[in-house]
Amino acid sequence: MFRLVFQKSDLAPRAIGAAVIIGRKAPADVLVADATVSASHCRLSPRDEESWTLEDLKSTSGTFLNGRRVSQAVVHPGDVITVGKQNIVLELTGGPTATELMLGVATMYNAAPVTEEEPQAALVLVSGSHPERVTTLKKDVTTIGRGADNAIVLRDDTKASSSHAIISRAGSKWFITDAGSINGTKVNGQRITGETALAHGYQVAVGEQVFQFVIKGAEASEKTVPSSTQELPQLPDGEQRSDNAGLFASHEDWRQTDPAPAGGSGRLVLVLIVLVLALVGVAGLLWMSGVLRF
Repeated sequence: MFRLVFQKSDLAPRAIGAAVIIGRKAPADVLVADATVSASHCRLSPRDEESWTLEDLKSTSGTFLNGRRVSQAVVHPGDVITVGKQNIVLELTGGPTATELMLGVATMYNAAPVTEEEPQAALVLVSGSHPERVTTLKKDVTTIGRGADNAIVLRDDTKASSSHAIISRAGSKWFITDAGSINGTKVNGQRITGETALAHGYQVAVGEQVFQFVIKGAEASEKTVPSSTQELPQLPDGEQRSDNAGLFASHEDWRQTDPAPAGGSGRLVLVLIVLVLALVGVAGLLWMSGVLRF
């Protein structure tokens, strides 16, 4: 027989033998009074005699297993399921408790397990009254709001809701979700309506606080690409670029360029022909008058 044990909560352990839905309100089987939990948040179904299948039901804030966001995963006794701010441990009744199982895993080996290094992220205060200028996001789920139970407490922000927003991590990716706040959550000036991906340099507005989301080691691109032709440098009004200007010539350079005369070589040939004809004519006159003898 299995049961669900709620950590740091007044909820009594709940015995389960068949599939159950965990959520904030009916028809969920296991109710969790947390504004950050969706109405029908996730489903837990028996898989075999030793494990269960956990499935996220397109929840707003996501479902986490042992600190990792999952859409579907296998759960064993001792594993920790996180929905909203609530941690739930799956226990096998009659066997070791969840605490004993986790302690046993932690002390089985003297060396710490080797894990892939994940990028560290933080929120840097751009404007607002929050006392912490830099807040490191150390957990996979970080709640933001005016309530004292949030990871980031905006106690003096009258425009922030008690549970305002949730920042979550899934591997190397980060997301932010509005937790049903009154004034909404904005990313880069746009109010979000669902789970929104965060990238290095994005601005996050919660209440009257504006943060910049940063990832350690990430570098902003130095190359900027104009988003439209209106951002490209324009020539002064009333001036047109010469066809003879070089490809990379500046405005000053191309104005100083003197274009070659049109048809210059043709006029030179014509002048030479006229000169030759004139000389021939003069020579003919001199010959007829007897002055010039050949």
